[in-house]
Amino acid sequence: MNLDENSSGIRPSWEQHYRAARRTVGFYPVPGRALTAMAGADRKSFLHGMVVSDVNQAPDNSWTLSACLTPKGKMLSDLALYHLPDRIWIETETGLREVVETTLRRYALRAAIELEDLSKDWSILDITGPEAGRVLGKLTEPGHVVRVMLEDRATVLARTDLPRQPSLRWLVPATLEPAASDQLLAGGATRLGPEAATALRMEAGIPVFGTDVSNDNLILEVPVYRPGVSFEKGCYIGQETVARLHSRGEKIARNLRGILSDVAPEPGSAILAAGRQVGSVTSTTWSPVAGRYLSLAMVHRSAMEHGAIVELQGADRTTPGTVSELPLQDG
Repeated sequence: MNLDENSSGIRPSWEQHYRAARRTVGFYPVPGRALTAMAGADRKSFLHGMVVSDVNQAPDNSWTLSACLTPKGKMLSDLALYHLPDRIWIETETGLREVVETTLRRYALRAAIELEDLSKDWSILDITGPEAGRVLGKLTEPGHVVRVMLEDRATVLARTDLPRQPSLRWLVPATLEPAASDQLLAGGATRLGPEAATALRMEAGIPVFGTDVSNDNLILEVPVYRPGVSFEKGCYIGQETVARLHSRGEKIARNLRGILSDVAPEPGSAILAAGRQVGSVTSTTWSPVAGRYLSLAMVHRSAMEHGAIVELQGADRTTPGTVSELPLQDG
């Protein structure tokens, strides 16, 4: 889709599918994510000292957000953890899987752990909307994980919840992805294309690591990552920086924000406030909730208040914009 189509009032063709996901339920394959299984007797205690979440207190059959940090407290990778009875599955961006695995092996020393790359053998589907649980007959509590049988194979279903609506993440053997899709369609779910999926993700304030967030960012600069941070647990890599910021009221220099505009900004457009650059556009989509274009950007604290007026300056044009907290709110 040409983003400029909307400047003349034309709605994108995918918005009908997006609306179905907001009113009932939709699903889509999740690209660019990888899975690593960690097994071994020391898996919980070892991983507890490596990530920001409280692994020791996570019960079996639960799902949590998490992250790996550098010793200086910068982001190494965002993570999602599936705490299964006999192992922990670690979800990362595909391009960061090897970095995460290498880091874990480097610190493992004599810890009894084993790592296995599951990425080629498993697919990930997101199911989202008010009726997300109905299509599988499983509406678990937020953070719960259940096993679901599909053609005599065990699959993993986690309730992850986008910030604005119930959501499930379904991990299925790659060979059974077509069967999983058929089951969802038969249950009344709408299959979403990448444009609708991107709009849902960005409206929920979920960035893509490597595009919207990088190794230069602190975890507390990304609101959607914050629920994964335990401020009570003991030592982990990068904890000193996180604890210091938290004790000082989390007064950080920048934060991930949405920028709303009537015209799609050019990729990489500078964000100006009072003539001073306060950030750069990292990604843009049409937002059906706002009825405007939504861009993600790390915005300096001087201009990150909700409703702040900014300018998006590209090579060929300058576009007015409005800063919005994430996730976007209906209406």
